[in-house]
Amino acid sequence: MALLSQFFTALLLLLQLELLYLVGGSETAAPQTLSCPAPPGVPGTPGHSGLPGRDGLPGRDGRDGKDGAAGSKGEKGEQGLGLQGPPGKAGPEGPAGPAGRAGLVGPRGSKGDPGSPGTAENGLITALQSELRTVKSRLSAVEKAASFSTFKNVGRKYYASNGMMATFNEAERFCAGAGGALVLPRNEAENKALTAMHTALGSTYIFLGATDREKEGQFVDLSKRPLTYTNWKPNEPNNYYEYDDCVGSYYSDAKWNDVNCDDSYHVVCEISFILDINVIRASYWILMFMFLGPCTSHSEQRMALLSQFFTALLLLLQLELLYLVGGSETAAPQTLSCPAPPGGPGTPGHSGLPGRDGLPGRDGRDGKDGAAGSKGEKGEQGLGLQGPPGKAGPEGPAGPAGRAGLVGPRGSKGDPGSPGTAENGLITALQSELQTVKSRLSAVEKAASFSTFKNVGRKYYASNGMKATFNEAERFCAGAGGALVLPRNEAENKALTAMHTALGSTYIFLGATDREKEGQFVDLSKRPLTYTNWMPNEPNNRKGKEDCVGSYYSDAKWNDVNCDDSYHVVCEIAM
Repeated sequence: MALLSQFFTALLLLLQLELLYLVGGSETAAPQTLSCPAPPGVPGTPGHSGLPGRDGLPGRDGRDGKDGAAGSKGEKGEQGLGLQGPPGKAGPEGPAGPAGRAGLVGPRGSKGDPGSPGTAENGLITALQSELRTVKSRLSAVEKAASFSTFKNVGRKYYASNGMMATFNEAERFCAGAGGALVLPRNEAENKALTAMHTALGSTYIFLGATDREKEGQFVDLSKRPLTYTNWKPNEPNNYYEYDDCVGSYYSDAKWNDVNCDDSYHVVCEISFILDINVIRASYWILMFMFLGPCTSHSEQRMALLSQFFTALLLLLQLELLYLVGGSETAAPQTLSCPAPPGGPGTPGHSGLPGRDGLPGRDGRDGKDGAAGSKGEKGEQGLGLQGPPGKAGPEGPAGPAGRAGLVGPRGSKGDPGSPGTAENGLITALQSELQTVKSRLSAVEKAASFSTFKNVGRKYYASNGMKATFNEAERFCAGAGGALVLPRNEAENKALTAMHTALGSTYIFLGATDREKEGQFVDLSKRPLTYTNWMPNEPNNRKGKEDCVGSYYSDAKWNDVNCDDSYHVVCEIAM
């Protein structure tokens, strides 16, 4: 139990460092340059815990030892003085023979009731199902947002727009059809994100999902709930034209104004995803109770439950991190300040409480043997005439066989049944599906971080429009979680044509070279190419310096090019 306690302490420290790492940013993140004056540092970390308490007082003295054993029997008294009499009569018949053999063993007791199926898997299945719903919801949200030309992640939702303008009713229907809702900030951070959408769209007004159509002056959201956050301009809302029953965000600082619902303004949709964190927490505590409780007496069951416990714990930690990084709808916006030196160390903690009393002393040793008993009394005088008893008679015949033994006791209850194969199959299926969805989510989120991207089968082509040499391009794509683009079939090569058009690009570097052996082009993993689309008379290694490959804009035909030239960079991100 002491080891388990240390384990959880170390685990909590690890979680804190993970949170610090995620919130604080990775080492590879671009540095932020802040020019504001440095405010005072935050208070130092608390002091170390106090020293352990002093040892408890010595235990009480042990109890008195047990009484010694009784003394030995006294000596036999002296023989009587009577004379030896004549021999006596023959002795009585000897004792009966020994009892017969034991009867046969009774029949075996009936089989105990079957044990109840183990329930450890239920908690793990619940945790996997909950995380799968969460990841699927996030994947759905980011894929919907990525279908728009402009979008921005805001906590656990996305703001997305194609730049269209429409009336309020048209905007509401459009966003619902896109799997979202008309944008409505719920806190200051979300309203600031709306300012960025104004800038990206070059928009004056953006419709918000709120109206006072039912009762003048009482604005509610599209579900008829009162607004919990507003950002009205001074002297607004004022229903200036008597038809201002809708709400618009104004470009300068995203201040709100009541506007005419029939006017045409930019449409921004918000697409949310769920985070089923409470179900995961409950599943984790169920598994922890089962692991620490008395219901797991068999070592194999306990080890299986331990494995499931830690699997559920990892799922919980992943979602807890996602929950904290994503932020809640009511969370206050994060404010960055200039770095400040750490405060001084805290004062040492108080001394620990005194230790508990020691255990009682051991029992005292046994007392010494008692003194020898007193000498026996003198024997009575013999009776002269009576002879000694006759010899013992012959042994009697063997007794009859004993009766059959009683029926054996009922068998003990069977061990708990092992989990059914159905549960194991479900767990395997859930884990496999979860891994697939996570892989797709990771690819979509990476691709969505670029300004231009396109889905191509089970991968994305993505670019920020940058130009670089081949080596720089290769490093950039690897750092972005992908690789330099390299079409593997005709469909992928056609998709590259679309990237040429979007980027206005003449050449795009491809992930292939013949640096090691002239004329033998291989991919970045040194494998021979299985698909090519060379231009006529290419590759030709013009001037002896063309060891890399570029895609030409007109029809994405390939040409060998100089690796040190600067061309557009497109990364491919596989699912």
